[in-house]
Amino acid sequence: MSAPNVSLYALTIMAQPSFQEEHPDINDFQRVHRQLYLPCMHFLFALAIVGMLASLSSLWVRWDDFKKIPFSPAHAAFCVPTLSHANAIQAYRGSLISFSTTPAGSPFKLCLYAYWVIVLAAGTIVTCWISAKFLYWYVERNPTSCENSRLVPSRIIIDM
Repeated sequence: MSAPNVSLYALTIMAQPSFQEEHPDINDFQRVHRQLYLPCMHFLFALAIVGMLASLSSLWVRWDDFKKIPFSPAHAAFCVPTLSHANAIQAYRGSLISFSTTPAGSPFKLCLYAYWVIVLAAGTIVTCWISAKFLYWYVERNPTSCENSRLVPSRIIIDM
């Protein structure tokens, strides 16, 4: 799921004029980006959606197995692709706003915005939930008392 997301987000760098071109010819810049940049962005967006659907399908199929497994820190890795996907969708939205001739209130752009908000909100909630589970898991396995955690300067060892 992450590969098309990262590529889609990274491709947004191409849409920015270089330092030497502080004032590029806007017409030529727009034309080149509509011919080359937008088709690549559309393709990577389609791959990102396929990756998200594949991830959701995989989660759906294995949900019963996931529920039986106790929490481990590796579960935190599930947050990264979701937020990376939200970041990529935002980059795609930005490219459409900048270079597409589709009007601002079109159904596609509205659906894309709604999809981005849902993925961003869901990814944030899942990230907070898994982070809280990780902190609970960490504290549960590494109990410390105030007396044992107090630093005593004579017991500190610095290894160089």
